[in-house]
Amino acid sequence: MNTVWLILASAVIACPLISCAAYEVYRHSLAVTVLEQWAKRVGYRVVQRERRNFFRGPYAWVLGGRIVFRVVLEDHDGLGCVAWIDCGNPAWSDPTPEVEWDADLPRVQFTVRRLMVPAGVAVAAAVVAGFIWGIDAAAHGPYATAFNRRCQQLTDRAGLVGRPEGEVVQVLGAPSSVWRWWSMVNMQTRRPSPGAYLVATYNYAPCPYVPSGMFQVHCTGGVVRRTEQFDD
Repeated sequence: MNTVWLILASAVIACPLISCAAYEVYRHSLAVTVLEQWAKRVGYRVVQRERRNFFRGPYAWVLGGRIVFRVVLEDHDGLGCVAWIDCGNPAWSDPTPEVEWDADLPRVQFTVRRLMVPAGVAVAAAVVAGFIWGIDAAAHGPYATAFNRRCQQLTDRAGLVGRPEGEVVQVLGAPSSVWRWWSMVNMQTRRPSPGAYLVATYNYAPCPYVPSGMFQVHCTGGVVRRTEQFDD
């Protein structure tokens, strides 16, 4: 039941994020189409376009989700000019772009701000993917299941149980974390009691930032004793 609620919660959170990112990509593509069609109609070629989300020139106070570009244009004679183009909100209407001409021809055509939209979409996609990855580990989903099975296959193939603890890393690689403690400790001195032995657990997490669904290798006295799948 907990797994079902976890999957439902992840869907409730992830679906709006994915929808918003997809909608913004769709709006941007429509605005680019509107811009290109306008330029072709008035006899220009778009040399460079730069979407402005914050520094919007003459359209700084225009609201309503309107998309504004600062573009470098070239006519048939090869003469360049700069303009601010307000493409409106093309997802809701078929606007005629509003144009404000700019006499300042930029020396540098490619700026950091030009990368803001694709970078924002990439960051949003990475956040959503990371969230889904973490949910998969917590819910013991397909990736976590395949990860644990792969670790178990490597362990069985190497005959790791009964072998020295030092071979764990050789077989499975660097662990996500290692827990170590003494089997018996004197509560007054906080030191190992006579006859105590060192216990170690090597944790291999399918998602590095979610300590769930881990494959574990349990060692006592420097020897591998057993393995465990899907430890939470």
